[in-house]
Amino acid sequence: MKLNCDARWDKNRGISSLGSIGRDDQGIFKGARFKACRTASSSLVAKATAVRDGVALAKENNWNDVEIESDSKIREGNNVAHVLAYWDCGLEREATWLNVPLHWLLSTLATDCNN
Repeated sequence: MKLNCDARWDKNRGISSLGSIGRDDQGIFKGARFKACRTASSSLVAKATAVRDGVALAKENNWNDVEIESDSKIREGNNVAHVLAYWDCGLEREATWLNVPLHWLLSTLATDCNN
């Protein structure tokens, strides 16, 4: 299992947005989450919070042998987490979905799998 996490911190609004996605060893989508966070005091804290939230997602779904990747830059395999984090910033909501991704993420998922 691979878990990609990312976050966006909006200093002016005092809010962060977190994104996490899990894929199996074949790159098949297993689940994702985005959520708002008001407790981060910096970009670094927001990214650490995204990892913590991603670990919670993995634990909730009994994903074992999880490799976690997080980076402040868009990198191979982390595009979906980045899109999730930047899409939700400021919306102050949360969503989790399993096994079937949202249609607007399909092209980004394909790009991640092909890189």
